[in-house]
Amino acid sequence: NSDTAATGLALLPFLGAGQTPERGIYSEHVKRGLAWLIHAQKSNGDLRSGSGNMYAHGIASIALCEAYMLTKDEALRKPAQKAIDFIIKAQDTKSGRR
Repeated sequence: NSDTAATGLALLPFLGAGQTPERGIYSEHVKRGLAWLIHAQKSNGDLRSGSGNMYAHGIASIALCEAYMLTKDEALRKPAQKAIDFIIKAQDTKSGRR
């Protein structure tokens, strides 16, 4: 029950095949999926939705980071970094999560 996790999972095979917002026959799909994830991201970097768990956040974060790695597009760098920063802030020194 997470739109962000589902979107991230849908994007990962495209990205893994080298499809990017600028390259490939599915470039428009990738562009729209990434734009939706960025729009869904909260100002603190949170990508949880629906179930509200960190699994959803993690999957969406991987998709953003993979897209940035493939494209080096500065428009993807900040959302990817915010997603990573949110993961770091969510960690607890005793159990690994809060």
